[in-house]
Amino acid sequence: MPTHYDTLGLAAGAGAEDVRIAYRKLARKLHPDVSKAPDAKEQFQRLQQAYEVLKDPRRKAAYDAILGVVPPESAPRTEAAQSGTTSTPPSGSSNKASQSSPKATEAEARARTARQREKEIREADELRRRAEKRMQDAPAPPKIDLAETRHLTSLLNAGRFVEAERLATRMLLVESRQPVPYAVLGDIARFRGDLDKAVELYGYAAQYEPANPLHQRKYEELLDSRAASPSAASGRYVPEVHLPPLGVAVFAVALAAIYTVFASERPLGLAFAPDWTLGVTVMLFLSGIVVGTCLSLAGALASFGATSGSAMMKVPPALALGLVSIVSFWVACVLYFVVGQTQQAFNRSLSLCLGSVAGVAVVFALAGWARGPALAMENLMWGGNLVYFGVVAGWYVVDNLRTGR
Repeated sequence: MPTHYDTLGLAAGAGAEDVRIAYRKLARKLHPDVSKAPDAKEQFQRLQQAYEVLKDPRRKAAYDAILGVVPPESAPRTEAAQSGTTSTPPSGSSNKASQSSPKATEAEARARTARQREKEIREADELRRRAEKRMQDAPAPPKIDLAETRHLTSLLNAGRFVEAERLATRMLLVESRQPVPYAVLGDIARFRGDLDKAVELYGYAAQYEPANPLHQRKYEELLDSRAASPSAASGRYVPEVHLPPLGVAVFAVALAAIYTVFASERPLGLAFAPDWTLGVTVMLFLSGIVVGTCLSLAGALASFGATSGSAMMKVPPALALGLVSIVSFWVACVLYFVVGQTQQAFNRSLSLCLGSVAGVAVVFALAGWARGPALAMENLMWGGNLVYFGVVAGWYVVDNLRTGR
């Protein structure tokens, strides 16, 4: 069986500096992320064990004693050499002392060496016993059902939060060290606005899968989002609304709607909104940007990152609603309400965004009525599509400027 010195490629009894240099060289070569050898993990573990023993002077001395390696500094010395003094034999007995003293001194040195070696062997046995006990007491790797894990993430991405939450909880009852269920529960808590719980769950996911940087990144990202929103210190986002920015939003939307009444422009002839002009299109989008900006400045919306980010969702909810809003804003509202009602998945900030977009669409519909029922219906049916993207854009820009990203 190879010794620890063999593992490091060193001669028995090599010094501490040689051990350190050899370890660093082999660690870079044998690390499982670098080495392609099928037994790279086992080789790296043996290298770690060898270094743990040989880097500690006491453990190294005990190990050398087991191998029968005696370092030069432990070579036996006479009592006279140890004390640094010389003795003068009594008169008349110099010849006799000179004959018996070397033999006695050598015997005593051998006895001391034997006692020291026995002590070191006992210490080595004790260290080995403790190491074996630690290995026996070490927890076994978590048992992860890959099929169940895939099913869990598919439930989350399908928006079936209640079922995903139930399955994740059951998986953790079976094995509490699985990272994915914690990450899924963190995503659900994050979407619902329970930031304290989401931080805790992301922390568990990062703890049980340290090799996955995504969990750590989402944990730190949410901590930053909470720091940027002091009102979230209680664990849930509770808006501290400032009225002046909201007044600016109302005034800007009213002004934009009035512009569409009096502006004389040629219709663009769009298939879904033949009466829309360039002014109507631009004013709808700009109204959305102003509303999103003012809501964020007023503190009515949580951090954009805290709402839209996730660890396991392929498509964040805000983006999913945006994709549906390309076709119809009102269909997106219905889907959001149905999913929120059935899956307990309402989000305060997204609800406020959707309500604001609906309000802007109604204002433009009333303004369009002054120029005819057709324009009013077009503004009501399709205006929300443009306004929603404007609101999200304004929210995103202000939140990033506030956090300095």
